[in-house]
Amino acid sequence: MKENRIIGSLLSLTVLFSANALAGCGRREDRKVVEIDATRTQLNIGIVDGGLSYLWLNDIISEFEKEYAEISFENGKKGVQVRVFPEEKYKANTTNFELNLSGYDADVIFTEGSNYYSLASKGLLLDITDVVTTSLQNDFITGSINTSMDDESIEEKMTDEYSDFYKIDGCYYGLPYYISQSGIVYDVDLFEENNLYFAAEGAEHRDADGFVTDGYTQAELSCGPDGRAGTRDDGLPATYDDFFKLCDQIAYVYGFYPIIWTGKVQSYATGLMYNLWADYEGKDNMRLNFDFEGTATDLIQSFDTNGRPVYKASTRISAENGYEMYSQAGRYYAIDFMQRLISDSNYYNEDICFSPSTSHLKAQDEFLYSTFTYEGSAKTPVAMLIEGTWWENEANNTFNAMVDKSKDEKWSKYNRRFSFMPFPKATSEKIGEVNTTLGSETLLFANANIKDKEYKVKLAKAFIQYCHTNQALETFALSTNSIRPYKQSLSEDSLSKMTYFGRSLYEDWITSDQVFAASKSNVYRLSPSTFSVLAANGFTTQETNTPTSYFYKNKSYTAIQFFNDVVSYNDKAKWDSVFSSLY
Repeated sequence: MKENRIIGSLLSLTVLFSANALAGCGRREDRKVVEIDATRTQLNIGIVDGGLSYLWLNDIISEFEKEYAEISFENGKKGVQVRVFPEEKYKANTTNFELNLSGYDADVIFTEGSNYYSLASKGLLLDITDVVTTSLQNDFITGSINTSMDDESIEEKMTDEYSDFYKIDGCYYGLPYYISQSGIVYDVDLFEENNLYFAAEGAEHRDADGFVTDGYTQAELSCGPDGRAGTRDDGLPATYDDFFKLCDQIAYVYGFYPIIWTGKVQSYATGLMYNLWADYEGKDNMRLNFDFEGTATDLIQSFDTNGRPVYKASTRISAENGYEMYSQAGRYYAIDFMQRLISDSNYYNEDICFSPSTSHLKAQDEFLYSTFTYEGSAKTPVAMLIEGTWWENEANNTFNAMVDKSKDEKWSKYNRRFSFMPFPKATSEKIGEVNTTLGSETLLFANANIKDKEYKVKLAKAFIQYCHTNQALETFALSTNSIRPYKQSLSEDSLSKMTYFGRSLYEDWITSDQVFAASKSNVYRLSPSTFSVLAANGFTTQETNTPTSYFYKNKSYTAIQFFNDVVSYNDKAKWDSVFSSLY
């Protein structure tokens, strides 16, 4: 785009930020845990060693330690020392996480891939209801009121959907950590330099194929999937057909690779399919896949002779017939999108996308270096990358290496422009519907093994509270160029300190509907892994649970065949074998 527009009402906030204080997962410098200061009381933080890293905590920790520097928590000690342990063992879906949790030294843990209800039911999480429901001005250490803090509670900052899930029988034992979702990242600079945007009908600068030509203006761009002019998606593909027309333009006119993803972790591509599915269904229909209570209106019964879906009558969904959700139209269209993408090998680099040795980090490097002109190599430019919200922070060292090699800041993360592509719509009838995204469960909690240490409980609660102030939420956004799932507004000044990609995530957050892929329904709680967006369960057949690989190996296999196999595999008998105890 020619300019970035921020939509919504923005409040003015101020925060100190160091753009150079970032490091990504997988490209780590040696991490040395701070030595114990015996004169202070320690608070230990365990955090998943993932794409967002942990360095965003530094500013928060510094201010937290200053706040309580003169308070004694233990005899002979004064002040608090917060120590961070970024380790793989704090990922909740690792082996024996629940078994070992009570023995971990971490007092507060930031994790992902958790089974929140299982952890809470086993008494492994500290009850933090008072922290969540009282004003952030309430100081849990001194018992006083700190008027410099926000005059609202953490609960008030949560969306109703998140609050409903994390509240168990009126109590909170955890909170959401960050937004985790997959999508398509596109190179804004490459798009602009090569006129890869669609032009509006009748635009002066419009070629025979519908793309803009040199000299186009913002006003000449098409409306994009939201159907409105003057918004972030102007000129981008409005429909799947547009998307593949764009891929044809990139591959056959320019000779570039339209898109790549990691060959080693095909679930990245499946994550995109989950989001395409959610965007088709919209918030209410998509929630039926986790709540199983309501009426489904877009279930496919069959396909006509032209391959078009034939729909069932509106169907009441409950625990008893939840398997009906496998026939949702959005699921079919997501499968169709992926089949179309895989069917043309000119759309992607096979050596990257289907090599089991190509990690997500390698795919990021291929994407970034594909347009790196300093070395003078004849690389083939790559226009798009299937990745997650965390990718840019994860690739931080690669950005730095490009600057070091070229001695040119134009290759820095803060000077290059990437953006999450608003999802194109499956059909033209869907144009104008609100963009809907699907995020997976993440978790922040206090370890219940501190419950008998009153000073630790106070410290843990105070730290959790501190992490949810407006300033801390903004610190996270500026440091990671990502968003925590709370109601928040960033000022134009703060947004100017974020990367172009970070700003696109923020704008998506305030303009899109989000579906949180978890539920307190008995169906979800009985088998959360069945519905996890971290797995491929939503697109599993008897033969495969990785659609990309299966389509790649079976080029004649159609989307209709795959969809029918998904529905057949996830039939009533399979459903009953897991959930019949509920009815």
